[in-house]
Amino acid sequence: MWDLASYFRKYRGRLVCGFLLLMGANALGISIPWLIKDAIEGLRAGLDLGVIRWSALAIGIAAVIQGVVRIASRHLFLGVSRGIEFDIRTKLFRRLQSLSLTFFQKTTTGDIMSRATNDLNAVRMVLGPGVTHGLNSIIVYLFAVSAMMAISFKLTILAVILFPIWIIGMRRFFIRMNEVSRRSQEALSDISTQVHENLSGMMVVKLFVQEGNERKRFARLNDAYIGWTAQYARLRAFIFSLMTALGGMGVLIILYVGGRGVITGQITLGAFVAFASYLAMLLWPTIALGWIIGLFQQGKASWERVSWLLNQQPESREESAHPPIIRGEIQVENLSFAYDGGPDALNGLSFRIAPGEKVALVGGIGSGKSTLIRLLTGLLPAPRGTIFFDGSDVNDYSHDALRRSIALVPQEPFLFSRTVYDNVAFGGESPDFPAIRAATDAAHFTAEVEQFPEGFQTVLGERGLTLSTGQRQRTTIARGIVDKHRVLILDDVLSSLDARTGRGILEDIREWGEDLTLLFISHNLAAAQQADRILVIDQGRIVEEGTHDVLLQQDGRYAQMHEHQRLMAELETL
Repeated sequence: MWDLASYFRKYRGRLVCGFLLLMGANALGISIPWLIKDAIEGLRAGLDLGVIRWSALAIGIAAVIQGVVRIASRHLFLGVSRGIEFDIRTKLFRRLQSLSLTFFQKTTTGDIMSRATNDLNAVRMVLGPGVTHGLNSIIVYLFAVSAMMAISFKLTILAVILFPIWIIGMRRFFIRMNEVSRRSQEALSDISTQVHENLSGMMVVKLFVQEGNERKRFARLNDAYIGWTAQYARLRAFIFSLMTALGGMGVLIILYVGGRGVITGQITLGAFVAFASYLAMLLWPTIALGWIIGLFQQGKASWERVSWLLNQQPESREESAHPPIIRGEIQVENLSFAYDGGPDALNGLSFRIAPGEKVALVGGIGSGKSTLIRLLTGLLPAPRGTIFFDGSDVNDYSHDALRRSIALVPQEPFLFSRTVYDNVAFGGESPDFPAIRAATDAAHFTAEVEQFPEGFQTVLGERGLTLSTGQRQRTTIARGIVDKHRVLILDDVLSSLDARTGRGILEDIREWGEDLTLLFISHNLAAAQQADRILVIDQGRIVEEGTHDVLLQQDGRYAQMHEHQRLMAELETL
């Protein structure tokens, strides 16, 4: 956890003040038993009662000031822990936003959420209460042991000799605590993943009547978490009990040896009372040491999980000297791509789209359409020398420049739990209401939005579940065109719409921006007929291209797809 030290630099002023206040609070606390010692010895010596009264007043004043100073020191330390938690959480969120799509395809959302919430809370507990009580215990030990040694070196050695021996002998025990804590956090991460997947896929769970099986799976995960947590609780309880026993043994030793010393005159009664008070001051830090050790072991395991996220390498490209706005020319040359050493998803793919051209890309399932889209938009790293925008390699553009010029409307619409207005505005740089309304007009959605209870200010359910599939799709279309990007990619977004609405949207998009370069993927060949040119992709390469009529005359792959769709349409009418 040493790399956490860098987060303290920002708060070093508050930490220094908090440390000085903590020192002052403990110094005042240490002075009280000594004042009691002087008062008792004064009584035995027959001093005037006025002196005793002043001693009592001094003890009361010291106790009050100690309480105020201790509260101030804890306020500073706990405030620093909250500030560091804020800094780490902010850095973590920014890092997650900078990671590539590949990372999120390999890492479950539940695991990420568990690391960003439960693990980060455990780290904050270490930085706040853990550091505060740890420093306080060290200071109390230094001050109290020094005062005890000033009274009796022999009694001090007898009182504290067990602790260093115990700490040296418990190293393997601490390693086991760290391992169990890590397993417990991983089990909690599995539960978070299960809950997230069930809530997101509740419709599927209910449709296939899998509630019982999912409950059993959740119970197994919960049992595993309880098992690791219980094991950690037992280890923590053992160390806590052991520290309490060690403190109690120290008290017994001092009562026996110190009591004999008072009887034989080797130590005064006042000194013995003060020594016993200092030993009592050590009792809680000694017991708390077990809690602090457990807290630090849990925090260490949690920080390892949080830092794993922070250490993930973000997708990065150097800012290019190219214009930040792409004019719209797309050229792909001999593009081949495979996922993690698998078979080629794209194999020698080549084509060119002129600025302002409207092109349809058609092909069967698994032909490589989705992979091509992800490469064009920078969601997947493209091999250098294969994809060019305006004659420049796609890798020479920063991700911001690339994505500010290219709008992608995905096949699976995703909407936020916000208003219709906010969901459409998400696709632009603070668009005003006329721009948003114009976008929904082009998406053939305005009339339906105005029928909603609050119109454009209607709050949608999670993932837009309060809308129909077609309404969700048209919302994402409006989001994609609201900012008038130079390149627009539609990934089979017309599949959930009727043919008439789909044709109307494409016509409105053509009018929306005559200089807009449009690439739309579609299984519906009727919609593809509206394109200036059609590209037919099969097994990762372009096998045909041309207009609808030209491709039908070639009697190739496109003609086969067209005939298949015609027969399916006739069967549906029977």
